[in-house]
Amino acid sequence: MLKDLKKMIPAGFTNPGNISFMLKNAMIFAKISVVFLIIVLILQSVSSAKLSYSYNLSIGNSQMVAILYAIVCFVFPYFYFPYYSFFLFSASAGGSGSNRMTGGAWRRR
Repeated sequence: MLKDLKKMIPAGFTNPGNISFMLKNAMIFAKISVVFLIIVLILQSVSSAKLSYSYNLSIGNSQMVAILYAIVCFVFPYFYFPYYSFFLFSASAGGSGSNRMTGGAWRRR
């Protein structure tokens, strides 16, 4: 039975010479994953700051206030996105309720 299990394991996993090759591949994958994670975090922070800046200008705040709020939202994007979606989006969306249901596109009547 043990021989059957050894046959099921690919040759690369049983050869000690391939362990360093597998570790190199794992490290390359880990580095690529970290770079991708950093890019995603930066994009989320930038989008949160842009959303905050646009919202503050649209409600009539000064540009300096909008920039200050954008900086705070850049640092804390995971708090701003839920806050915006639950409390601010309905106030700033404009239009009728049916307009919001279609993703902002105007329907022909």
